Amino acid sequence: MIRTIAAGVTASLLFSAAAFAAPVQPAEPTVRVSLAGKSTAEAHAAIVKAASAVCFKATRGEQLFVYVYPSCVTDAVNKAIAQTGDAKLAAYKGDHSAVYAGR
Repeated sequence: MIRTIAAGVTASLLFSAAAFAAPVQPAEPTVRVSLAGKSTAEAHAAIVKAASAVCFKATRGEQLFVYVYPSCVTDAVNKAIAQTGDAKLAAYKGDHSAVYAGR
């Protein structure tokens, strides 16, 4: 199970795909993912799913979508996992990075 990151902090996550968002947008797309009570595999799957949704919205219509979207997902997942500070989740990501790297 993933525990709370620090005292008083809920096990939720905020991440973005700012690097690949169109510069015209006033705010970067974000989504909150609750990790409370989830196993490492479930938390990883939730993060990848949310990153995929955010990146699809942020990069659709891009001329090079097929190249930009996978990079966006990878970057968003890496940032999100880094924000958790969870060593198990980081190790799990390392073992399963091919799951989203090729999307």
